Amino acid sequence: MAEKKEEKTCFVIAPIGDEGTHIRKRSEQLLKYVIKPTMKECGYLAIRADDIEKPGIITSQIIQHVMDDDLVVADLTDQNPNVFYELAIRHFVKKPVVQFIESGQHIPFDVYTTRTIHVNHLDWDSVAEFKKELVKHTRSVEVDPTAVDNPISVAVNLGPLLKSEKPLERSIAEIMHTLQTIRYDIAERAISSPYSESSRRAISEMFIALYDIAYILAIEEGEELTREQLERALDHLEYIVNRLRVLALESGIPPEARLWQDVMARLRRYRH
Repeated sequence: MAEKKEEKTCFVIAPIGDEGTHIRKRSEQLLKYVIKPTMKECGYLAIRADDIEKPGIITSQIIQHVMDDDLVVADLTDQNPNVFYELAIRHFVKKPVVQFIESGQHIPFDVYTTRTIHVNHLDWDSVAEFKKELVKHTRSVEVDPTAVDNPISVAVNLGPLLKSEKPLERSIAEIMHTLQTIRYDIAERAISSPYSESSRRAISEMFIALYDIAYILAIEEGEELTREQLERALDHLEYIVNRLRVLALESGIPPEARLWQDVMARLRRYRH
């Protein structure tokens, strides 16, 4: 007899709200009619905090699900503090997340470049499209569950480089930290500033490049970067620096001339 395949678990992080509120009704409808059946099709048992029946400290159980479940689906609607607290924990353990938000709402700049599904829960066409996207995003993260990058994982990956005794490795990590700071300033303004569509695409591409660098530079303490890794990281860095200069001007953030000159001078020096 063939062994029955164990069902995977998907923890749903969402603003639940009090009984009778609009927040509660929206969350219940999406969970019952959209998320649970869609995730079941994908082979997952979807669980929300109020589905947990085991006795004990509910907060500990929630955190355990956030850390251990195969997938997390996060609803960023209304920027609920509990949702972002749990999302940060998930980011730290570097496991797959699929996130969505109510149509018309701004995505906070911290997760601005993470792929996010938009849904109008009152529009059936939008809900149907949401289900398709939910399946597509789930299948996408299943391809390589370990290839998960976010602002927290970037910082974690750079840790060993900052402690490196090699000036080149340490310097690249320091440049990355500097660029991350500028990135946050630009992303924060991107939410409310009238960026052009091409600039918004450039911001997304730039953030992906930052994550790519962190992935390339992800070495264990005591390891050394190969020349190939350094070359790939430098290619990404040059692209990011050039894009940042343009975007900084467009967003009204005056670029620090010495900063750019120093970064570019170091990049050119590393090439030789």
